[in-house]
Amino acid sequence: MPWKIWAQIETKNESTEKWLGFALLCDSSEKDGNWSRKCSATLRIVSQKSDVEDFKRELDETVFNNKTPSWGFTKFIYFAELMDPSKGLYNKDEDKVTLAIDFTCE
Repeated sequence: MPWKIWAQIETKNESTEKWLGFALLCDSSEKDGNWSRKCSATLRIVSQKSDVEDFKRELDETVFNNKTPSWGFTKFIYFAELMDPSKGLYNKDEDKVTLAIDFTCE
């Protein structure tokens, strides 16, 4: 099954408050609409500094299927925190953030 990372900047209505939304998406093209996979996953923002740990959140035994093909967090991390170079998650020189997902499915 093809798995993808979904990421998007989320805002609440007309608020200036921004969040990074981050999820695991099963982009299944299976003809059978009854597919289902139980998965556990760790969604991570990879640290850009050796002395800073990755920022991560867990999904435990989550069921993906044709009705709910993605699971994750619409408010994974506050965007200002993510983009603060002193936090170690954003590389200002390279203008990059690295997202990763480690997962297993039954």
